[in-house]
Amino acid sequence: MVHISTYKKFGTYLLLAVLLLQSFNRLFIVGDYYLHTASYAERCENKLRVELHCNGQCIIAKKLKEADKREKNSADKKIERYHDVYLALPTTLSLPPATYEDRQLTDFPELPVAVTSDYSPSVFRPPIG
Repeated sequence: MVHISTYKKFGTYLLLAVLLLQSFNRLFIVGDYYLHTASYAERCENKLRVELHCNGQCIIAKKLKEADKREKNSADKKIERYHDVYLALPTTLSLPPATYEDRQLTDFPELPVAVTSDYSPSVFRPPIG
């Protein structure tokens, strides 16, 4: 029988992995370049300009720009969602102005006078400095 704490641990690790994948996507792109530099060099767009010694860095630059563009678009969509303004009808927001004369003294009952009983000055006294 699987305990609930096992599910919680699995869920925690899964959420952590997703968060790390999202945060370090640029690192994975650059890491993929260093692992597969030869395949990037074969697909290089600057093969005619050998003096650049590109080795596929043009492709990785494009991938990083695309990742930044996707990230910016998703951030813009999130921001656009929060620009919605919901207005209520003026009748629901308007309240009659309150004045001092509107209040009646019977609305607030008088409090009883505070009387202390069993007051011991030997216990309750100011501190001696």
